[in-house]
Amino acid sequence: TSKILPRMEWKLNKNSLLKNDLMTLEILRNNLWKRPVYFAISVAPDAYLGMNNYLQQEGLAYRVVPFNTKTDDGLPGGVQPELMYDNMMNKFAWGGVDKYDVYLDENILRMVTNLRSNFARLAEGLVAEGKKDSAIKVLDKCIEVLPEKNVPVSYLNLAIAKAYYDAGAPDKGKVMLERILTVYSDQLKYYGSLEVDKRKYFTSEMNEGVAILDQIVRITKDHGEDELNKKSTDAFQQYVNLYTQQDRQ
Repeated sequence: TSKILPRMEWKLNKNSLLKNDLMTLEILRNNLWKRPVYFAISVAPDAYLGMNNYLQQEGLAYRVVPFNTKTDDGLPGGVQPELMYDNMMNKFAWGGVDKYDVYLDENILRMVTNLRSNFARLAEGLVAEGKKDSAIKVLDKCIEVLPEKNVPVSYLNLAIAKAYYDAGAPDKGKVMLERILTVYSDQLKYYGSLEVDKRKYFTSEMNEGVAILDQIVRITKDHGEDELNKKSTDAFQQYVNLYTQQDRQ
């Protein structure tokens, strides 16, 4: 309660308001503090109407709260570790993606992949509270319920690896980084094998791959993983030159 502000103030993040925006403001005016008001985390950023600093993540939804929740991770608001832990560890159902070989189409895969970001953010929130054991359990749960066989490795795996290091589980973080390095090195090797006129169609994928290798270099350097740092540095140098050549052509 000591965090509660006497007045909530924010600037709208758009130049015009549509009917759905007016309805959102009306819901806030009539229901605020009588009933909780939530936004789905999957909506477009402008749907929050600029209230990012008053959003508290409790799972797949942000709750509007009367205090500043701003963090430095670049995402809206902040997490409520206790509620989010209970929701993600005990209440969420995974629809078989954690047990069976299932096909996830592009839209579903995007949502499921983003769940990794939620796990990582929750873990970092727990680390900030000194609950490193709980953070490791959260990251282990992420790997268990979102297996690579159904949810391919993506750039969001970097956040999982980093969170493992921050939670005091460097061995698990290293395993994750090694897997990310293998996957993206193989992809860049494939793009590099293409003829130049075909390679240009994969510029964005090459850009992402090189950026991820660069992040692995940074993380391994920060945590004293000398052998893996050298391996990732060599791969980065190899493929950044390839990407530079592609950019010039």
